[in-house]
Amino acid sequence: MKTPDATLNTAFRWAEVSIEQLKAHAYDAIPGAGETALVAGYYESGDSARPGFGWFFGRDALFTLSAVDAMGDYKLTRDELDFLAARQRADGKIMHEYSQTAYDPDVHWRSFPYMYAAADATPLFLLAVEDYLRASGDLDWVRAHRSVMEKA
Repeated sequence: MKTPDATLNTAFRWAEVSIEQLKAHAYDAIPGAGETALVAGYYESGDSARPGFGWFFGRDALFTLSAVDAMGDYKLTRDELDFLAARQRADGKIMHEYSQTAYDPDVHWRSFPYMYAAADATPLFLLAVEDYLRASGDLDWVRAHRSVMEKA
């Protein structure tokens, strides 16, 4: 994207680079899930037991997807939506917080409140799908994921 404002162009490019840096691969391999999803950022743990923010935060990523769609990176949007859809809870709720250790069979992540604690992740998922469809015109992807949206 180019505008007449060089400062705006630089800021937009930095935003693209920042989004690119947040792409990560989950350790777990859920068949059909996107290879890549967005983490919330990277920062040291400090004095906390929490491992920085190399975690997947569904709602944060969903807020970012409108920018990803505006950039035209529809594959990243599909990957993120696939990642979230593959982890949809049985009652239809879309996850918010997903640790990189969630794949460990000794850690029963679904029994903790964190993964689905954000009330807005599910409606944001539906809004992100609508934005993706509007931007990309990819009705085939939407049709293929109809059951996920209906459950949400």
